[in-house]
Amino acid sequence: MFMRSFFLGLLFVSSVYGQFPYSKKFPPSTKRRMVVLKVISTGKTSGKVEWTAETLAEAMYWYDKGDHEVLDAILDSGDHCDGDTSEELGSWLGETFISHPMEILKAVTVRPVPKQKKLGLYAVAADGGGHEPKKMIQIRKLLIRYSKSKEANIASTAGLWLKVLDQFEADQRNQQ
Repeated sequence: MFMRSFFLGLLFVSSVYGQFPYSKKFPPSTKRRMVVLKVISTGKTSGKVEWTAETLAEAMYWYDKGDHEVLDAILDSGDHCDGDTSEELGSWLGETFISHPMEILKAVTVRPVPKQKKLGLYAVAADGGGHEPKKMIQIRKLLIRYSKSKEANIASTAGLWLKVLDQFEADQRNQQ
């Protein structure tokens, strides 16, 4: 868990110093943006852009730099994540949920319940690896708060994610 966080941090630090092509220019060209969003939405290679954790990190970087229109494509990537990409999505989604909970919940509520649940597993459990305890507490507090929202769809999604978190924590206790 610590190592994954360390390497994710290293990835973003590296991107700041220009080690990855997407860090050199923000915002990206319209063509590059369209191709990357298509690749992460579908999980299929397009032109010279392949479906990799780095491609997903590129879109996440854009979001973190203020391009919040890429959020739907990032969430769509949850349909075909595995291995590195699922860890990348889980870590990022948990962190982003802490900083932008309402935006994440609004984007997730429009998806079918099975997809909401899957994205919830990524967000609250970092795809099974879990977040550090301090972040888990923050996530739980936010989910409890938003599960009491007057907006029914937000409350429903937050409640679903809270159940996912409870199940994840129960599974972790049973494995010990």
